[in-house]
Amino acid sequence: MLDSVHWPAFLKLCGGELWHVSDRDPSQIKSAGLLPPTRGSTWTPALAPRPAHVYFTCPRKPSSALGRWLVVVDATGLDPEKFDIDEDNYFCTLEPGSPLRGRYQPVFEVDEVPPAVRARLEDAEFSAATSASPSAGEWVNQVAACSGLDSPGQVIMSLEERSVSYKDIVPPRLIKCVVDKLDLNWRTYRPPP
Repeated sequence: MLDSVHWPAFLKLCGGELWHVSDRDPSQIKSAGLLPPTRGSTWTPALAPRPAHVYFTCPRKPSSALGRWLVVVDATGLDPEKFDIDEDNYFCTLEPGSPLRGRYQPVFEVDEVPPAVRARLEDAEFSAATSASPSAGEWVNQVAACSGLDSPGQVIMSLEERSVSYKDIVPPRLIKCVVDKLDLNWRTYRPPP
């Protein structure tokens, strides 16, 4: 969650726009906006991301996410209070021996992390047999609700590392454009002045 003190720094960091990668039809994106995925829509249940969140990358650190379409969003029209960290950035800091360990608070020992989340830490391709609740995204929501994990400073840090999540639908009016990633020049996209 960002506040009025951190919002200007966030916008400066992302240049006023955020990127999202999608396989949805561009006409649907332009008419309905960006919708959070439903639980298990493209994920093994235990790997499901944070419920009701759309994920963005900073244009300065393009996403390696799979998907054909790059959706460019006007960040200035989004609600600062709906931004949270991207749990994948947090998970990297929980791995034993990680040089990033302790970067985000709170820090957990591996045996304190639920089995489904631990499996996500250890192997993103793990067996669906570990699909117990909560999902990794649900667990992060539970932790964030009582720990300050989504504090403004940690949300800024998450964007600096690459990505953030946004707990809401992104309305069509904030979609600046949809770029085909099959176009070899998509990484050099810059909005018109």
